[in-house]
Amino acid sequence: MWITFTLFPQIKKVCILLLHLLLISMQQRSEMSRQKSRIPRALKKGLLALVLITAAIIITLSFLGLAGNAGDGIDHALALGFGLLRFVLPPLLVLIAYHFDHPILEDGTSHSYAVRVTGGILLIIALAGLLHSVPTAQGKVWAGLGIGGGYLGYLLNLPLIPSFGIIATRVLFVALSIASLLFLGTTS
Repeated sequence: MWITFTLFPQIKKVCILLLHLLLISMQQRSEMSRQKSRIPRALKKGLLALVLITAAIIITLSFLGLAGNAGDGIDHALALGFGLLRFVLPPLLVLIAYHFDHPILEDGTSHSYAVRVTGGILLIIALAGLLHSVPTAQGKVWAGLGIGGGYLGYLLNLPLIPSFGIIATRVLFVALSIASLLFLGTTS
């Protein structure tokens, strides 16, 4: 108890400092957005693609136990957050990185990119909910073990299962999965 009370002012100071830095960063970003960026767009896309591919490789290595202690922490955090869907994350990151370099539409624009990203996010949400549509008490245990849909699936099902029941909740998540596939298949 003593440690908590003596550290609380320090934690409060750190939080205030972080908020202050965030506000400064936001102000600088808004000023920079008014000026034309000096970094070429292609370079920005390439760097972002590199970051996403690197993250996918590190996440994959963490699944295999080849990324050290940090990898174990990453795998554990992803297991708690997404459950079995954590194995979908590396291919998804590579796919997003690919689309940075290859526009979706023939005219070079990526108008439907936002639609596809929305579809991908909806698919992750739907699958997490579907994998975790079990009775609520069992769902919390599953989330703690990092199976099913993780805590994401648990939180999605928490209000739905008592309201609609397990079967109707599964129907809702299947419908959301189909809708997300429609978003993913959009080309214009």
